Amino acid sequence: MSNFNSLAYYWPELILTVTILVAVIADLFYRREQSINVAWWVLGGLALTLFAVRMGESSVAHLFMGMVASDPFSDFFKVLILLSQIMSLLYILSTTISFLFSGLEFITSKSDVINKSVFSHKLSI
Repeated sequence: MSNFNSLAYYWPELILTVTILVAVIADLFYRREQSINVAWWVLGGLALTLFAVRMGESSVAHLFMGMVASDPFSDFFKVLILLSQIMSLLYILSTTISFLFSGLEFITSKSDVINKSVFSHKLSI
């Protein structure tokens, strides 16, 4: 199959690549307090990639002049890896959101760790 015809089978990988690029570029424009929005962009891109894998053809095809093979076995592992990424991202989002609303604050540097640990304890003499 020629390179141009192979792109029809390669949509999930292209969507995942665009998702990564959008996440990196979006992280440059969001402030630190709003950087959790990048995770939502990534979650949407992973869901779109999963949709593209499931909607693709499940036939055996040799892509890019025989350099890459696409078959149901590779689709199974694509779905498995995407679902594990989505579940991991949802877990990280849930813990981050609960941490943000718990009243605790992020420790941003080593000096913050030292200041918080040294000055937060009362000395009893």
